Amino acid sequence: MPSATSLPRSILKGSSAVTKDSPAPSNISREDRNRQLALHHAHLIQYRKNIESLIQTSLENLLELPTSSTASPSEPSDVDQSTAKEALRPFQPSDYDSLVEERNINHR
Repeated sequence: MPSATSLPRSILKGSSAVTKDSPAPSNISREDRNRQLALHHAHLIQYRKNIESLIQTSLENLLELPTSSTASPSEPSDVDQSTAKEALRPFQPSDYDSLVEERNINHR
């Protein structure tokens, strides 16, 4: 029968028992952890800004299509096709209705 003063034993493999006297495993100072957290959030914000910039550029490129005023929608030029394919890449199929609506607002 285990004694009342012993700590419960972990059932996880490879885990070491933590005693009441052992310090918390902290090799990093509080300032360093805060700095790392701030950098992590800064990278997330920058990533989001990059994605939003890509979406904005793609919208602008799509609004400029067709490149020729005499272009036929049933037979687009090769350049217009490749531009449209590249510009549609950051969007999901559920966004296509919104893209068509955006073009209609722009009278294209």
